[in-house]
Amino acid sequence: MTDITQYILKISIIVCFCTAVGILAGCGSVFVFNKIPEMWLMTNRTPEKTPDSLEQQRLKSYPWKWLLSAFFIITSIYVSLYSIKLAVAVVCVVWILTAIAAADIIYKYIPDFLIMLLAATAAGCVPFHDAVRTIISGAGVFGGSMYILLLIRKFVSKGDPMWDEVKFGIISGMTIGLKGSLIVMPFAITSALIAAAVKIKREKARTAMTGTEKKRRYFQKKEGNNKEYRTFGHYIAIWSIIYMVLLFGRQSIIIV
Repeated sequence: MTDITQYILKISIIVCFCTAVGILAGCGSVFVFNKIPEMWLMTNRTPEKTPDSLEQQRLKSYPWKWLLSAFFIITSIYVSLYSIKLAVAVVCVVWILTAIAAADIIYKYIPDFLIMLLAATAAGCVPFHDAVRTIISGAGVFGGSMYILLLIRKFVSKGDPMWDEVKFGIISGMTIGLKGSLIVMPFAITSALIAAAVKIKREKARTAMTGTEKKRRYFQKKEGNNKEYRTFGHYIAIWSIIYMVLLFGRQSIIIV
């Protein structure tokens, strides 16, 4: 068997295996998220109108099973061509980050059990960091940044502190390391600011507000006794997913 034949056979096996894994991960993420007990996701920040898991799906099977399956297939193939071990770690972490992003968008809350699952899957990323200090420094930088943002948001909005986002920031920093934290955090903040600017512009068209009121309404919108919280966790999750897929573990690998 020639080298090129062996190479084609190897690629074919990888593509077939990753296709199966991608379909399982994509469909499984929607199924599992829809089956999570409601009480695990509900908090005082949860909007009054949320999907009832007994009557309707939180994530619709169509198109999310198709979209997520395609995403996981492409991700697993792309990363597997670099390293099979890296692909396993990346897919596991991205799978949890997908659930975290969905929970934060729908329920305005990141459950502790998802954060713990992310910490468990992050253990598989340890061999792909340059040194242990990059993990610790990543957690410190990301967690510290999230704590500063929490203080700023609490001062601006006078709302409840969102400690789940700080905990998520610490675990995210451990997962992606120092370099990842320095890349993800600016993009996440920029995305949140752009979203805030768009939201404020839309609200400005409906009602006249002072600058301080605009900032406060973005983070905490009060209508009677109902508060609509603006969360930051899904921006971190989305940009962490992008970093994990495109850049994580590409420079140096301790264990091959």
